[in-house]
Amino acid sequence: MAYCVKCGVELDESAKKCALCSTPLVLPQGLELDQGAATPFPEKVQLPAEVRRRYLVFFVSMVMLIPNIVLIITNFLLPSTGLWALYVASSSALAWVLFVYPFYGRDKNHICS
Repeated sequence: MAYCVKCGVELDESAKKCALCSTPLVLPQGLELDQGAATPFPEKVQLPAEVRRRYLVFFVSMVMLIPNIVLIITNFLLPSTGLWALYVASSSALAWVLFVYPFYGRDKNHICS
């Protein structure tokens, strides 16, 4: 069994670098790396579809929310222009409820979907 020369973590037989500190594996003389062993960790991390969907909903929500906040602050700093930003914010909130929110709560085990 090999150990990391930097942090001392015991490495898997198929590891080419330390899983903790990413230091390349240095084998002492006489030891060989087992090329046929399966790697202990996947090379690329894949998020489940539900988690990706929730990240997308969060991102779209923030993209819709930030301009509305700026518009409302601008509208209150310029009170002589009326309350036009409230109309824009309310229509944006309606669009969010109709088009974005349904994707947030839907999952495979939901009975009513």
